[in-house]
Amino acid sequence: MGNHTAYLSGLCVLASSIAASGGAAATGIETVWTCWYDGSASVLCSLLTAPPPMDETSAESAVPWLVPTSERIRRPLPAIVHVISQDPAQFASRTVRIPLHNYAHNMDAVEQLADAVMCGGRDDCRVQFERG
Repeated sequence: MGNHTAYLSGLCVLASSIAASGGAAATGIETVWTCWYDGSASVLCSLLTAPPPMDETSAESAVPWLVPTSERIRRPLPAIVHVISQDPAQFASRTVRIPLHNYAHNMDAVEQLADAVMCGGRDDCRVQFERG
């Protein structure tokens, strides 16, 4: 159980290191995700609303293969972290999978993880977590 808690803490640190700027902040339109626990070892998230997508030329040039290193983590962040934060509209018809690497026992922690990964503490973003 201790490893699971450490893993969740690490992911929360990763998610909170995401910058809060981007398309959502510029337009004032809130980004809303719906997330749910799939019953095994993953949380799945789908985009409900987001600001309009960035134009394709700026989106391609703005998303490097690896995002520059985080001050806290000191290693490159995957490009998907940057896209979720900066241009979530790219996920309009996709489902994002957050691996848990174990079965969930504490759904409050799982809900907090989903919010940290998908919104990273941004004020213009929220997660509706479905407990069903």
